Amino acid sequence: MNPIYLDGQSLTLEDFIKVTRENYPVQLSPKAIQQVETSRQQVETFLAQERIIYGITTGFGKFCDVHISSEQLEQLQHNLIVSHACGIGEP
Repeated sequence: MNPIYLDGQSLTLEDFIKVTRENYPVQLSPKAIQQVETSRQQVETFLAQERIIYGITTGFGKFCDVHISSEQLEQLQHNLIVSHACGIGEP
């Protein structure tokens, strides 16, 4: 069973059905991996410059003006993922 490669552009309905109903494996394409790495490098650059970045160095929604310290950045991102996983079982 060949994996379905995710690149952010070419996923078809047929591929989606293979993944959701037929349990095909999923992998990021090499291009998608490179894009993630490039984005991560950009975020790291912005953090080093102490830029204000919504949802990374600030809270979310009505807390967008709340500054998040560098010591709390990882916890904020963890909390975001956990909040979206609410109701689906153990994180």
